[in-house]
Amino acid sequence: MRLDLVVYDAHGKTRGYACLRLDLDQCQWFVESDDQRAWQHAGFSDCGPFEVKDDDLIWLWEREVGNPKQNTAVLTDIPTIEMAAGQTGTGRIVTGNIRQFHGGTLHWTIVEQLPAPAPASVLVQLTSRMPGIALAPELPAA
Repeated sequence: MRLDLVVYDAHGKTRGYACLRLDLDQCQWFVESDDQRAWQHAGFSDCGPFEVKDDDLIWLWEREVGNPKQNTAVLTDIPTIEMAAGQTGTGRIVTGNIRQFHGGTLHWTIVEQLPAPAPASVLVQLTSRMPGIALAPELPAA
């Protein structure tokens, strides 16, 4: 799944745009484009694992070379019924590479919907956290 991001610093100033790809099979995220260097200032790396938390959160994790894993950003408002192109939500920057990004916000838009069927590893993770989610209706419920 691909997400377009608008990145805001802690003062609400627009700092630029980036595109993230979520590899749902491997539970990894990657920066696909960051021409304005918005993500470079918000995060420490251009890839890492992600976790589905609670009902509508995806935590993006990363590791700065030589340091332990840290939670850089949380995507909120994740759809609980279906994920399709054009859906939008928000998020927050937990720790930023540059101090003025700590506590900043993200606005995301799905630009490429989930493949059908969704990878089983993510389907199990999402359905356990989000009852009623319909990512791949052709698969039997777990």
